[in-house]
Amino acid sequence: MTEFDVTVSTGSLRAALTAVLPHAATDPDESVYYRLRLTVGVDGVTVGATDGWTTALALVTANETRGEVGCFDLSPQDAKDLLTLFRVAKDAPVAHQLQLVHDGKTLVATDVSGLFEGRQVRFEAVPLADDYPDLGRAVGAAVRAAGHLPYRIPVPAVSLGRFVVAGKAYGAVLSIEPTAVSDALLVLCGDDFVGLMVPMPGESDVYLQGIRESWEPVTHDISLSHPTPPGALVTDLTDLAAALRPPATKED
Repeated sequence: MTEFDVTVSTGSLRAALTAVLPHAATDPDESVYYRLRLTVGVDGVTVGATDGWTTALALVTANETRGEVGCFDLSPQDAKDLLTLFRVAKDAPVAHQLQLVHDGKTLVATDVSGLFEGRQVRFEAVPLADDYPDLGRAVGAAVRAAGHLPYRIPVPAVSLGRFVVAGKAYGAVLSIEPTAVSDALLVLCGDDFVGLMVPMPGESDVYLQGIRESWEPVTHDISLSHPTPPGALVTDLTDLAAALRPPATKED
């Protein structure tokens, strides 16, 4: 039986779990997608999840790996419990470290940094789903195919909201790129997070063109009510951004 034994940065694990959790299925009846997959490698750990519409992978800093390499699954509820039990203060005097030991029957998480003095929690192991999607292959294909630029991409607001969580967890901006892989969108956030978002079928181009054109008279009226500041010439979005910036204040 494969045993995993890895010590990770608690802060890095927390960021990864927080960012990836929104992408796992929320219904326990969706047994295949109701899980997070942790992959233990020689150089670190990745946390992944998908519900078939959005996909996320996050890197976790590993300080030491003593067991085998491979993967095991974690239920979303267990991930939430880990986040609740092992919190990290930004001004903590020591580096938080968490040891994860998975023997196929149980997952044991133990604080080994001394901050929580050996605090430990045990979870019943989640059976590994053999039919779980190969997230590495899917995301890798999208990374290699990034740069394909379609005309318009309809994106569900709920899907975007999931990635906003990653932006907050890592304190980084989101970069969204079209790809040539099944119209999937590649989402990057800092150095440790990558995801995929599947667009939903959108409205017809004629309908959307009509909506866009209907905004022209509205924006024109707004512009008349709030004239461009004196001396500002707006011919494109770069000029507009400059015109909207507050004037710099002179130091005394």
